[in-house]
Amino acid sequence: MNNWNYDAPWYHGSPDGTLTTLRAGSAITQNRSVARAFSHKPSIVAGEGSTVSHNGTIPDGYLYRVSERVTEDDATCTPFPGNEERSEWLITRDLSVERIARTTILPEELLSTSEVEAMKRKAYQLRRQN
Repeated sequence: MNNWNYDAPWYHGSPDGTLTTLRAGSAITQNRSVARAFSHKPSIVAGEGSTVSHNGTIPDGYLYRVSERVTEDDATCTPFPGNEERSEWLITRDLSVERIARTTILPEELLSTSEVEAMKRKAYQLRRQN
């Protein structure tokens, strides 16, 4: 974890447009596309880099940037499966944020019903193997 670039911008996505502070336990990421996807409250986010798809249903959301320095003590990698590229981090203390954009769901970023079902089947099979 010591080689992570903590000086790069950190983002948070939410359907709530009134945030000024994220509470400890909230998720942040340095991948703007991942934060944007989470602004629509998906149960599944897939992809990497700027190519991120999701199954969120809340049409309007907000993108935030953490407005203070994040240190190694402030964030830990999430223990969730599918976080191999370490996109999502949980904060260990409250952090100030500033709203930087309003988001809308783009048709090209939505996962199809068949893609969601395939991902759920795969996750189920992985759970059964472990």
